[in-house]
Amino acid sequence: MNERQKKALHAVVEIALAGGKDVGSTELARALGLSRDSVYQLLLPLVRTGLVLAGRGRTGGYRGAPDLTERRTTDVLAPFASGGGRAIGQGTPPWVEELEQRARSAAERVYEAVRVVDLVEAARRSRGTPDWQI
Repeated sequence: MNERQKKALHAVVEIALAGGKDVGSTELARALGLSRDSVYQLLLPLVRTGLVLAGRGRTGGYRGAPDLTERRTTDVLAPFASGGGRAIGQGTPPWVEELEQRARSAAERVYEAVRVVDLVEAARRSRGTPDWQI
């Protein structure tokens, strides 16, 4: 998983934790350790795919699509794919290339099995946040 994919997952979880309320770019920037402009650039592919909805104007923010928490993590990661992993140097034995391909395939199966809601629940547990809302 590349760094943009990690930040995108983090952003999606922060947005999902808001429970349908708008999350401002300043709040997301603080949570992600990014500038507001970087948050905009990071979320743009997710807005284009419809996973994240963007509000307009001074009070605008970001909120998840209605089905966001039921989406697979692969849906979040896909717009940030780096194009097939890192290049293997010339002279690398075929069995090393096979091992790396197997590792990528295993990771892909895990990402496909995990939904955004699973990440939200893990974030709540790590923060000590109750699962219920008022």
